[in-house]
Amino acid sequence: MSHEALTGRQWRFLAGLDQADVNRFCEAVRVRELTEGQWICRPGDPADTFYFVIDGLLSVCTESEDGRCVATELLLPGECGGCCCLGNRPGTTVLGARAVLASRVGLVERARMIQMIGEMPQLVFGLLDMMQSRERKLEEKLIRVLSLPARERVQAFFADVGAPSLEEAARLPLTHQDIADLLGLTRETVSRAISELRRSERCRSSVAS
Repeated sequence: MSHEALTGRQWRFLAGLDQADVNRFCEAVRVRELTEGQWICRPGDPADTFYFVIDGLLSVCTESEDGRCVATELLLPGECGGCCCLGNRPGTTVLGARAVLASRVGLVERARMIQMIGEMPQLVFGLLDMMQSRERKLEEKLIRVLSLPARERVQAFFADVGAPSLEEAARLPLTHQDIADLLGLTRETVSRAISELRRSERCRSSVAS
């Protein structure tokens, strides 16, 4: 994988490395292209791969007792998953990941990742920074669940995934149930909130004209 494909402000976990180490990291990365709905890993698979989003959008999922895929969070370009594989006992994957949109991900096998961490200590700080960022993101989600009304929660979610208007949000291949799972709402509540936002957008458009 070329150095250029990994440079840029979104790759924070490489920020502390010099160019030689970045190049070494790139050599260990296997790029995989995913079609919409394709899995990187499923719950229960061996936890043996670190991955990060190059472009596109991933959904982190678990499975309900009836076998339904339940989305718990979304990963945007520059964000990573599979960090559980870096433990002493990686075990199996609790949360799977699949592509919401056609996406590209970078994959590094567990043994190679652990070897590079030993050889490039600064990589540890970059990974910790990414994990802290993801933790803050989940904390913000929890605060929204506890404090924001459903309509504002749905509106903030669309803004987070780069779809500030309903027209743009409609292009995302997410069902109302997917959004409900991500936001801790019912499908009916999400549908009602989106209807309210649509009416509000029409009113603003009417006033502006």
